[in-house]
Amino acid sequence: MNRGKTVAREKKVVWQDAVIAVALGTLIIVGILGVARTIWSGYHFLDDHELIRIEQSAKQGQPLFTTMRTWIHNDLTWRFRPFYWVERVTAGYLFGSNLTAWNIWTAVKGVLAFALLYLTARFLKYGRGISTLFAMVIMLGVQFTPWYRSANQENTGLLLCAGALCLIAAWYDRKAYKKSAYNIPIIILVVLAGLEKESFTLFMPVFPALKLWLEYWDGCDASWEGTHRKGRFRRLLKENGITYVLILLAMLVNVCMILFKVGVDHVSYAGFHKDTGLGQYFQGIRTSLLQNMKWNTITAGLLLFMVLLCYQLIERYNIRKYLSLCVLMLGAMCVQLAAHARSGMWERYLFPYVIAYAFLFVLLGYRIFEKDRFRSKIYVIVLLLLLANTVPGSVRAARDYAKTGEWVAEYFNCILDNTTSADRIVSAFGDEELDMATECWLEVHDRTQVFSNINGEWKNTMQLEDSLQGDCSWENVKVVTCYGYAQVYTLSLMEDGVGADDFDTYTFGDYMVMVRK
Repeated sequence: MNRGKTVAREKKVVWQDAVIAVALGTLIIVGILGVARTIWSGYHFLDDHELIRIEQSAKQGQPLFTTMRTWIHNDLTWRFRPFYWVERVTAGYLFGSNLTAWNIWTAVKGVLAFALLYLTARFLKYGRGISTLFAMVIMLGVQFTPWYRSANQENTGLLLCAGALCLIAAWYDRKAYKKSAYNIPIIILVVLAGLEKESFTLFMPVFPALKLWLEYWDGCDASWEGTHRKGRFRRLLKENGITYVLILLAMLVNVCMILFKVGVDHVSYAGFHKDTGLGQYFQGIRTSLLQNMKWNTITAGLLLFMVLLCYQLIERYNIRKYLSLCVLMLGAMCVQLAAHARSGMWERYLFPYVIAYAFLFVLLGYRIFEKDRFRSKIYVIVLLLLLANTVPGSVRAARDYAKTGEWVAEYFNCILDNTTSADRIVSAFGDEELDMATECWLEVHDRTQVFSNINGEWKNTMQLEDSLQGDCSWENVKVVTCYGYAQVYTLSLMEDGVGADDFDTYTFGDYMVMVRK
């Protein structure tokens, strides 16, 4: 009797839980970022050049909405993520290219997302320990990338999803099934999540389905069969139909935009292409499950084996309840696997797949064993082993990212030390992203004569000002940058007679700077 009261008290959500949630999020997320030093890692080649261009628009007095509209319009030629650009351009006008401020903002989003996921489990009547594990399984592991790389859609997308899930769970906990104070914010958060990235659009049906599932099975017990269930589903649809319809209509609009405006064959790692064979899609799914998410898949197999071995612990009246949630979450996971089947899911692309995974293998699985103290402890140990195998990798990846930032800083300092504003520089990476990032950074540091390969011709695209007229002459080039492994090939692109002996070379990780003697 006393144990029952203790368990009930532990599951009751109190104001201290909000404090615990934020404290845990800060300790775990900011702790990892602090140890890895990613917050101070500076400029990276991955998308950071966008911040320089946005900042330049602000300095030139271009209105915020004009800049926002331009970026969204350009992005629609191959992607559908309008809300990402709303946030990115708005923050760009506030933070400029101050990457420390951007990284702090990203860390704050990580803390809030962790706290909201923790509170989601608490409102669903789970203890503090399993609630912490639920948030950790979702946020930590190979998918930790969004919290140390600010230029991605997953950090905001997950934050919006976590907010919607927390509201749905609180709505269920407070039995506020008809209150607009919950339903309206849920709709807004889900719609914005769908506008953040295509994968979150595909996840949108999960929210109304989970909401309906929670209300439908509320109060389920041994006497619940028969007349209690008759007509219940139809009545619940009628009572909250507007919420469900608005979310599904928003998803339909997004899907139509993706299918008929943007297209599904422009992104190499996702979508579908007519020239891609069915076997390649199956191979992509296999790579996702058995290579990129190896420990998650192994853990899922172990936990499923435990459930099947101890199926007698499931009460008869809960079988349909649990099976229906399995169908919902497995369906959401399969959709994400199929959408990324061209090359497989890895790192940040595991979102939002991992949300459904955690609902299924953390919350539902633990609920089955909850009343058996011995088996529930074994279940928690397996989840801890999952984290033990995945969290160290996320820390190493964050450290590698910070180290890359150091190399990039040394790379640019080397260029500045060996050139003047009148010297010509060639960025010969052959990677549009790296060449553009090099041009942008150097231009705002008074090195405007930077050339890169554009459709087979060496041109100065001048990202921030008018294009510089004239062709690149190798005779006048002072510095050439390239990948370290591509030095011989890069030298072969120059005029006859030019060789490695004509340059001093400096290597910073994967990046090489060649300075003409």
